[in-house]
Amino acid sequence: VVITIQSGGGLVQPYALAAAQVARLRDNTSNITLTICVDMVAASGGYMVACQSSPGQLFAAPFALVGSIGVVGQTINIHRILEQKGVQTLTFKSHEAKAPIGMLGEVTDEGIEHVKEQFGEVFDAFKTLVSVARPQIRDSIAQIATGKVWLGQDALEIGLVDRVVTSDEYLSERIKDGFQVFRMKPYQREGIFARALHPSGRGNVSCGILDSLWIAIVQLWSRIWVVWKAELISIIAKAGVVLSSSSCPDIKIKAEARI
Repeated sequence: VVITIQSGGGLVQPYALAAAQVARLRDNTSNITLTICVDMVAASGGYMVACQSSPGQLFAAPFALVGSIGVVGQTINIHRILEQKGVQTLTFKSHEAKAPIGMLGEVTDEGIEHVKEQFGEVFDAFKTLVSVARPQIRDSIAQIATGKVWLGQDALEIGLVDRVVTSDEYLSERIKDGFQVFRMKPYQREGIFARALHPSGRGNVSCGILDSLWIAIVQLWSRIWVVWKAELISIIAKAGVVLSSSSCPDIKIKAEARI
């Protein structure tokens, strides 16, 4: 199995889950060698997934960017601006550790330290995950995990990848060795509404002008329905009418606490 990865990273949880799924494919599937190729970039969360290849099977193109093992987060706080304008913000929390820094509330030293502690825990977990997947860099992980990215050849020299080669070159080698190569493409199922309005009646979208126009009409109608539904809810709410899910299952009015 060959997986090509192109990602500069993102949120921790989705990439950690993706890495776990790739590791499951590697460990729980018998007689499978999992090769991962990086043609352009596998940084931060992208490398978290890429390093789950089978031993010796993580490849990168010569100018691919690899690494960026680290954690970063940004936010803005407008508490002081609101105070200057005479606006008071109230924040109710069950504990100081709950949402220590937000956009509206006052930023405290305790809140900053708590966020730094959380980032440190995630960073340690990131380094551990990489060290387990690539034991050859376990002793040098502190020097590598600085957030820096390396080109393919440099990444090979420090042990982040196992070979410098593009995915096309590697697949061509396998074909020459007598292997059959099949490409798997993701299938996106269309909704019932789109299939019903599609002129072919088959639910598949081609590149024809008529098909493109039909898709645009469906998307426009979907947006109109969202706006109309919101306006209807507003009118009903002002009239003091309470709707239950049984009387109108498509319209729900509710209040909920965020946790």
